[in-house]
Amino acid sequence: MKYFAGMPYPKYLILLFAAIGCVLTCRAQSAQDIDSLEAVYRRLPDDTVKAKTLYDLAYTLVQSDPEAAMQRTHDLMRLSFKVNFPKGRAMALDVQGNIFRMQGKYMDAVSRHFEALHIYDSLGFRNGYRNVLVNTGSDYTYLKNYPKAIEFFNRALALSDTGDYIRQVIIYNNIGNAYIMQGLYDSALKVYQKALPHAEKDKSRSYASVLYSSLSIAYAGKGDFKNAITYMEQALVDMLILDNKNAYAGSASTLGGYYIEVKNYRKAEYYLEAAYKVAKELKAKSIIANYYRNKAHLLSRMGKYSEAYPVLEQYLALNDSLVNEQHISQLAQAEANYNLESKNRELALLNADKALKESELRLQAQLRYGLLILLVAMATAIFFLYRNIQLKKQTNKNLEDANSLMQKENILAQYETLRNQVNPHFLFNSLNALSSLIKQNPDRAIEFAGIFSRLYRSVLDLKDHAVITLAEEMRLVDDYMYLQKIRFEEKLVLEKNIPAHLLQDYIPPFCIQMLIENAIKHNIISAEQKLEIKLYAEGNWLVVSNNLQPRQQKLESTGVGIKNITARFRIVHNVEPQFHVVNNEYVAKIPLIIPQE
Repeated sequence: MKYFAGMPYPKYLILLFAAIGCVLTCRAQSAQDIDSLEAVYRRLPDDTVKAKTLYDLAYTLVQSDPEAAMQRTHDLMRLSFKVNFPKGRAMALDVQGNIFRMQGKYMDAVSRHFEALHIYDSLGFRNGYRNVLVNTGSDYTYLKNYPKAIEFFNRALALSDTGDYIRQVIIYNNIGNAYIMQGLYDSALKVYQKALPHAEKDKSRSYASVLYSSLSIAYAGKGDFKNAITYMEQALVDMLILDNKNAYAGSASTLGGYYIEVKNYRKAEYYLEAAYKVAKELKAKSIIANYYRNKAHLLSRMGKYSEAYPVLEQYLALNDSLVNEQHISQLAQAEANYNLESKNRELALLNADKALKESELRLQAQLRYGLLILLVAMATAIFFLYRNIQLKKQTNKNLEDANSLMQKENILAQYETLRNQVNPHFLFNSLNALSSLIKQNPDRAIEFAGIFSRLYRSVLDLKDHAVITLAEEMRLVDDYMYLQKIRFEEKLVLEKNIPAHLLQDYIPPFCIQMLIENAIKHNIISAEQKLEIKLYAEGNWLVVSNNLQPRQQKLESTGVGIKNITARFRIVHNVEPQFHVVNNEYVAKIPLIIPQE
């Protein structure tokens, strides 16, 4: 895609605006409002009114205290069973799904929302069914299954009332965001344009500002910075009126990037500094990092390379800090989950031990009566024998389940090891190239560092995925080839001929990039002997080929690349890739994983 060189596509903005889908049901209220709801809830008798109050309370707590919100959903579930209120169970499941999505447990979120959909469907409750369709679409957006997300959003749209223009804006915006995340900017623009007349009816301007921002990002994706600037400036006006500082800072920084592209450096600097001032006040690290990146790019464009380099270093340092914080947060969450599970297991063991001791005491008391209660003792013995048999059966079943779980965890551990082989290999090669460029061509080194930062962030984002779409892999390949073009210029040629309908198929991440990297590593690349790499499709296979012109002094190879790709395919697919030499060409055939309908 065409976007500012050295700058990543502003997906953080799209994810920020995608959160509008939760506006359908999530409500932010003050602590006083929460206390008021708590007081009302405690005074009410056990009936459907109390259940609805619990639902309101749970949704109010979702953003500020998800643990308390989850506890309220459990209370709501128990009360709904007690008063025979199935709609209340669906409400509880819907809230639980949203909490799981916030915690990154996307499949758990989908599971809860599917249960809620089933209950609402059986009750014929249209509004509840429609709202959960939107929430399920949001789950699939975070799972990066964008076609499925769009399917659920469209189903919700079909159930929306004609006069409910706010709801239609929300759903249209989510559909457009799903298209943007796939790089389908024309499709996104068509959807946003449908929503525009409805958004302009919004007197509060909150929905209009979000839609203007989304339109701006879509136009920027197409390289149409004139329209991108127009819509983003309209969005900023509304954000100032609404005093939405977080959205203003992120959007102003992005607008500064647009002005860099059209070479209006004065306005670029104005918006970047405005964004930085607000972001610093909010302590919004991700927006500050975006400011440093854009500022370095601006200074580079203005020829102020000595000023650009320290700003770029600030960006890299802050970006690394953000990545580390994210990893630490993930580890802390995993540790908390493990500790909770350990405590639950310990509590279960203590309860079992207590029950066993109580059982032994009862048996001893019965034996003291001797022959007088012989029949009772015999009946008790038979009961305990039967219970032991059932416990043994249950124990055997638990062992079988544990063995099955262990096998699955071993497979996941093998796959994690394979994925972790990719990262250092790519990092060290790129840093070596950057080191050479800093000495030879500082200007190109700054450009290289910006692209490398974006590419390495993509590596960190994608390495935890078992599979990604071919479209995502191609974006990674494009960035990687951009770096290599800085080194080899016209001596390195990449030809791509991939049908659009295959871009939604799946492969393990970095497969194509590793094959291209191997070709560059093991072949001569010069003005007289250009290295030509071709990507094309043969049925449900992607073919990667290059002309063979081996180096006279072969570089030491560990063989990790080919072995890694083959091993990962064995885990996620029933077809393995093929590698062979034909007519003085090295040919790799990668099987595409077709998504299930």
